[in-house]
Amino acid sequence: MRTKPTIIGVLFLAMSQLASGQAPSRITYQGELQDNGCLAEGTYAMEFSIWSSLTGGTQYDQISMPEVAVSEGRFTVDLVVDDDTFVSTVRYLEVTVEGVTLSPRERITSVPYSLRTRGIFVDENNNVGIGTSIPDKKLEVVGDVEMRGDVNVTKRMAVGGDPDSLFGQLNILDSGDGAPFGINANWDSDTFATIFASNAGSGGVLYAQGSSDASPAGGGIIVAGDEAGSNVAIDANEIMARDGGNTAPLYLNNEGGDVIVGGTLDIGWVYMSEDFEGGLGCCGQLFCPEGMRPIGGGCNALVGLHDIYSNHPVCGEDGCGWSCHLDTSDGVRVHVLCANVK
Repeated sequence: MRTKPTIIGVLFLAMSQLASGQAPSRITYQGELQDNGCLAEGTYAMEFSIWSSLTGGTQYDQISMPEVAVSEGRFTVDLVVDDDTFVSTVRYLEVTVEGVTLSPRERITSVPYSLRTRGIFVDENNNVGIGTSIPDKKLEVVGDVEMRGDVNVTKRMAVGGDPDSLFGQLNILDSGDGAPFGINANWDSDTFATIFASNAGSGGVLYAQGSSDASPAGGGIIVAGDEAGSNVAIDANEIMARDGGNTAPLYLNNEGGDVIVGGTLDIGWVYMSEDFEGGLGCCGQLFCPEGMRPIGGGCNALVGLHDIYSNHPVCGEDGCGWSCHLDTSDGVRVHVLCANVK
């Protein structure tokens, strides 16, 4: 006659054999069964259940096995459990033999968490999922990721798309969440730039493509500065300085140095004036910048009122400008308004 059985020497071997998707996992479980103080022999009806606590709590799995072979007290069973059972790090196993529930429950050791340790999941293809139990890549992460060390990418990397179908080594696609791609680097250096790019070949280093036209109110493909304040915007054919929704001065070599233009520079118009000292019948000529012509001008004496002998545009070896000739020895001021005339 069988009396109350006991199990000693419990050993969890492994948790393995995941099928695809959300299929259950398998725990291989070994134990030693004693019946009336002796090593059991024969077949026994057993039931295994997994709980959230040592007593009471929530039950997750219940596996019934009506005929478990026991030889010299030793038995081995495969317990098929749902993968979601091991989301938590604390689970307990309860064993019932021939209708008798053995006590206390046994805490499941760390080995069965090898397939899902604190949310890490490994499928039969050795794909690793974090935040997902159906990874379709070698590593798939669902949720936010924070990295505090170096990351080395030896091939292409894509955010929001398949890297094999994209052009660059790092590709950022629209996630559909309305969030732009941003780099926020906590950097304080007088030597190195926050973002550094180089190209040893003949191709460009930075390539930006878009159709946004720069205007005082906004727009532009590349914007440097405060978005709502002072900034410089570049679109496909224009560089614009802006400040608070209005146009602003654009400075080129403001601290000094020549500005060299290889083609025609259309800067609209330029007003110039210059004083000329001279003797009786003082005269002066003021020439426009190269490539521009006078569209108006004038003359006046530096002291008092005097008759003007000549007041007209002039062209010569020095270009085109404005000429003045007055009947004074106190000097003359020449004014000219120049413009690009094509």
